[in-house]
Amino acid sequence: MEGIRTIFFDFGNVIAHFKHERTVERLLAHSELGYDDLYRAVYQAERFDALETGRLPVDEYVSTVMHEGRLKCDELYFREVFKDIFTPNQIVCDLIPKLRLRHRLVLASNTNALHAERFLTMLKPTFDHFHHLVLSHEAGARKPEVQFYRVCQKYAECDPCGCLFIDDRADNIATAKAHGWHTIHYTHDDALYSGLDHYGIFRDS
Repeated sequence: MEGIRTIFFDFGNVIAHFKHERTVERLLAHSELGYDDLYRAVYQAERFDALETGRLPVDEYVSTVMHEGRLKCDELYFREVFKDIFTPNQIVCDLIPKLRLRHRLVLASNTNALHAERFLTMLKPTFDHFHHLVLSHEAGARKPEVQFYRVCQKYAECDPCGCLFIDDRADNIATAKAHGWHTIHYTHDDALYSGLDHYGIFRDS
């Protein structure tokens, strides 16, 4: 087996944890809707997908959610609480500089311009170790769509058999395997450590 040359990292629930619920909880006081209806207004699946693939402009997304969520706060407040959902996963953040010593690192994230603005600033020292960032709203596709993995492959600088993909979602892992990548399904820290050991990647190198 060819050694691992490039490691693709998911962001959400790998490099940092996130809670969409935090946004909805902070907006409740500014809407006449209940929690479930407000959650659906903010994260309506088709609209959110369009936002995260870059097909829906941020301004249009915000104005639509403000209307459908019957929100009485201003747009600046909405944007702030929409972005404020991330908590760094320090175990992974501490691991990344060590992996950079021997591997090419590429971010492979489903995200949007508002969320990316927040986490790229919040974790700038971590992302300074990455060779490239693939963000779904710029790539025009999201995991587990095949096109997203094709975009990522352009930045691997090696064949698929030299790539390792780390993600917390089984559907994303399945497409990565079909693409020819090695994978680690990150369900907990021990799964990450054992996966790295399996591929001969030493965390203290």
